[in-house]
Amino acid sequence: MVKAGMAGRESLSPKQKGDWKDITLMSFSFAMYVCISQKLIYTYCAWLSTINH
Repeated sequence: MVKAGMAGRESLSPKQKGDWKDITLMSFSFAMYVCISQKLIYTYCAWLSTINH
């Protein structure tokens, strides 16, 4: 039982720096960051335009 848990954890951890799973996760995280930032900026600009009019 313990060996199966260790093997599962070993397969999920990156084998070396720049593993494809690590790169995929970082790319997805960056894409989400960019998307959320764009929505916040859009909301802020829309809010400013309603205040000025």
